[in-house]
Amino acid sequence: MGLIPPGHDGGEGVAYKIRGFFGSWALPASLTGDDARIEELLGVTNYFGAPFGSEEYIFLNFGLEGIHHTVNDDGSRTLTQQGTEEHFNLSLGGLNVLYSPNQEEITYVQSLMAEQVRIGITPATIGLYSPTAKAEASVLTQLFSDRKIEIATGRADMSALDQWIEDWASRGGEQIRTEFEEAYAAAHG
Repeated sequence: MGLIPPGHDGGEGVAYKIRGFFGSWALPASLTGDDARIEELLGVTNYFGAPFGSEEYIFLNFGLEGIHHTVNDDGSRTLTQQGTEEHFNLSLGGLNVLYSPNQEEITYVQSLMAEQVRIGITPATIGLYSPTAKAEASVLTQLFSDRKIEIATGRADMSALDQWIEDWASRGGEQIRTEFEEAYAAAHG
């Protein structure tokens, strides 16, 4: 269910204290001036981001009561066979809520979270700016994604890592490193 990352050498690992990212929604600029359509689409996104426990949240996450799910004595919900076959969670997720009627599961997840906080470090670049990182973000993100997938799927072996690092450095990575080092020095005296 969860994993505390091990260290690369078998010792203690590290978890990074960064915000997670799943995705985003955006409205196209072509809607500028069409206030009615913008309001309509914002209403749709608000519905899909319904808060935990609301009627909308329950419908989005479990479908129709008695058809797609049943309510257990403790208030939790269980998908029926029809729910398992027909229901697809369309929610944007709302706020993350740690909920389970199983207290052992809650205790386990809380202990995982506490351990990740204990071994967590905050990246030194948080709050700093690099013009090159902004300008080259799409290129370097694509490089990262492509190479990671090549290695993970076996189309390239781990020896490709050295070339990946060289490519990152030559496509702006070294300049980004320099800019962040300068920004860090300026921020921390």
